[in-house]
Amino acid sequence: TVVAGKYVIDDVTFSAKHEEVTVDKTADKTSVTKNEKVTYTITVEIPTYATGAVDKSFYVSDLLPDGLTIDTDSIKVQIDGTDVNTAAYTLDKTANTTTEPYYTFKLSVDTDKYAERWSANGGKQLVITYTATLKDDSTTEVNTKETNKVTFDYSNYPYVANSHKQKTDTVDVTTF
Repeated sequence: TVVAGKYVIDDVTFSAKHEEVTVDKTADKTSVTKNEKVTYTITVEIPTYATGAVDKSFYVSDLLPDGLTIDTDSIKVQIDGTDVNTAAYTLDKTANTTTEPYYTFKLSVDTDKYAERWSANGGKQLVITYTATLKDDSTTEVNTKETNKVTFDYSNYPYVANSHKQKTDTVDVTTF
């Protein structure tokens, strides 16, 4: 604004254009025995994309080691303790062990679904929980770390198509 030949800058509030998102993975126990269940929790910060961004996609994939079997029916997806409508994402429960990225399951949100159902949730915590069971076979040995890895892939420069960045986190449970 110009007042009496001088420029006046008004107080404004604005959102940051770029902020790093986070991914965290935890287990409800540090050691398990054969046939015992362990509950995993994945927490990611939902990316915030501006209206004009061309790539508003992200995915969360999880890879279990051979010694653990996932209960795919136990997968729960929530924001702020409320279940996320399954129409808001694609959940691939068919393990991919032949091409990268490898995963046991993968939750994907494409640009259209983000615009329709996720834009109001930018910056909130997306929480995915599930249970897995330690196998009772030759894939599990005593005192072995069973490492589980989560990958969070998101559009880092959303004005450029296919400019993605990945963050990972791992959690171990030891067999006994």
